[in-house]
Amino acid sequence: MSPLSWCRRVWFMFDKNNLDGEINSMLQEHKSYIIKETAINSVVSGLLSVFFAWMLFSNVESIELWGTSGLAADFVPQTFVITLMSVLALGFITRKRVASGSVLPLENGKSMLPGNIIIRSLFVAVVVTIVSAPVAIFILSIAWNDSMTLSSIYLVKGFYGFMIAMAVTPTALRTALADKTK
Repeated sequence: MSPLSWCRRVWFMFDKNNLDGEINSMLQEHKSYIIKETAINSVVSGLLSVFFAWMLFSNVESIELWGTSGLAADFVPQTFVITLMSVLALGFITRKRVASGSVLPLENGKSMLPGNIIIRSLFVAVVVTIVSAPVAIFILSIAWNDSMTLSSIYLVKGFYGFMIAMAVTPTALRTALADKTK
């Protein structure tokens, strides 16, 4: 199964059962746009997560789980930044594409998120960080062993960055496609 078909199955599996009808009313163009941008953003977020983990930990002799310079502490800013940039940057890019006519707006889209894109980005980033970072840290603390290699740490950080972007990007894009402010 290709990554795009996997994304399609994950994000649109409730297509026929969506109670508010928002996903049902989406054009195929909207669905394709959301899937493509989610896949791109997730890969970029995963790669950037690996890059920043490399920047932080490549010169460290031993990486601790806990402490201010520990791996667990890095999940909080990683979650916040990935979420913030996914909502903010893709929101502005999508608005620009809608304004230029290269992407159709989502006419019937509804969102309970704030209308102001900067407030929306900060709100989503704070909520996702409060919910996701402790879960990730808990899972990491269970799986942690003192002999984790740098490549294992890069894999964990890259996978986590990828998954955070996969989780927030579709909603961020649907909301941006429906924004009334261009």
